Amino acid sequence: MLLVATNSIGQTVGINTINPLATLDIIASTEKTASAKVLKVTNSNATEIATTTNLGRFGSLNSSPATRLDIRNPSNNSSIGIGTTSITAATIGAGAIRYDPSTEMLQYSDGVQWMSLVTSEARTCIIANNGNATVQFPNNTSTTITKWTTTYDANNNFNPTTGIFTAPKDGVYTACFMILCRTITVNANSYIQATLISERSSLKWINAYSSSGSIYPSIVGSGSFALQKGETLRINVSHNVGATCQIWTNERFTNLAIVAE
Repeated sequence: MLLVATNSIGQTVGINTINPLATLDIIASTEKTASAKVLKVTNSNATEIATTTNLGRFGSLNSSPATRLDIRNPSNNSSIGIGTTSITAATIGAGAIRYDPSTEMLQYSDGVQWMSLVTSEARTCIIANNGNATVQFPNNTSTTITKWTTTYDANNNFNPTTGIFTAPKDGVYTACFMILCRTITVNANSYIQATLISERSSLKWINAYSSSGSIYPSIVGSGSFALQKGETLRINVSHNVGATCQIWTNERFTNLAIVAE
């Protein structure tokens, strides 16, 4: 029989006990098996939505929890929402888990500091080539290189049509490039310049020509950028060699790679 005791003055309720020691004090039945239930909550559709067993195991939409917390169920609706906290790892103690919105990663406390959980997420990396003959750089004009052919971009961070890379998260990104144009006659004391440009900084490389002649205008460079999530990176070309430069149609000679450190 179910024994319920109430204390109207102290506002305590006891189930299977006449001396409740809490506002609600539930004593399990005499059955001591792992599957014996102390608490069972059923919704209006007669689905068991919460279960607590005699061994302290809690199940959410799982009527037979096998662990201290068990949310597995046949509908595979088993996600857990984990929030963030500003409590230090030392204060919260070892074993706690939080979500860090700045890195978009789960972190755990080792009792001293918050550590990011290692994931198998593909590292941010893009590789692109360009042999499009319609890509041209007019004299005395800064032009973004567009119409790339992407050969690798695991996380779709690069738009080959516009030539713009977008950082998926805060971090340091290293870019390297090589650009080769078709042969033309350049002016004496002229130059070709490549510029990697982000919202907050830029890096420039210059190749200069002291005398006039028929050459293949080209330039090679690399550099690192501290980018915030959503910031972009692109490469521009400018020159004053005296005529419009055109990308060499062999795409092996014009390429771009960007990788997150």
